Amino acid sequence: MRLLTSILEIVAVSIAIGAILTLGVRRAFGERERLLSNDGGSPALRAITATYALLLAFVLVVSLQSFENARQKSVTEADAVVSLSNSTLLLPAPSRKHVGRALACYAQTVVDREFPTMATGRPVSDDDAALKAIYTSLPNPTHAPAAQTSVETVFLGQLSALTTARDARIRSARSNLPPLLWVVVLGGAIVVLLALSAITFVDRPWPQMWLLSGATAIIVAAILLISALNSPFASQAVKIDARPMRAALQVVSEGIPRPYC
Repeated sequence: MRLLTSILEIVAVSIAIGAILTLGVRRAFGERERLLSNDGGSPALRAITATYALLLAFVLVVSLQSFENARQKSVTEADAVVSLSNSTLLLPAPSRKHVGRALACYAQTVVDREFPTMATGRPVSDDDAALKAIYTSLPNPTHAPAAQTSVETVFLGQLSALTTARDARIRSARSNLPPLLWVVVLGGAIVVLLALSAITFVDRPWPQMWLLSGATAIIVAAILLISALNSPFASQAVKIDARPMRAALQVVSEGIPRPYC
């Protein structure tokens, strides 16, 4: 339903822009000769549209890679929580209980606090108390046997991977495209549409309007997709949700009574 609404909005906006461009160029030039001739205009139009198409393709590829990286880091973080939970079986019974509760608290914090915050576009708080609680729940290795110390070394390595994945997820919630590139993308769209309006001055207005509306729809859809990919946790069109961490929470919280934190 949300996708259908977005498509209808793009179509409506594109038709409106196409109509405005058609009426505007016809009022400006009336029945006079086209702004640019076919001989001079077509090569210029091909150069402009080809350059802008390459720019859009480049930005889309970069945005898609950024989105996939954010999604992968979110999955990696959830997998790290499950791996840490499995590793607690190697710890002594008292430590196993404390570490398990700390992992459940961390997963619940990510699901109930951090993902809803990122969905609104706001930055996640620097308060990483839930992550620190996992570190502090580990037993003191000062007087621990050699075997236990080895287990805790492995556990710390996995915990370091969790910390890295969490930091990457938080960084990826911010837009990766510089403002200047947005200016070029939006400015290029205006130039291409104005150039199309000048070249496609046909005898009847309806074919011109539909041609301009189609071109506008493609450009608007591409720009909206770029915007959505660069807000992977806040966008409604393509969105990274908390399902991997929610599944991890079900695994690590098994047998642990609430509240976890």
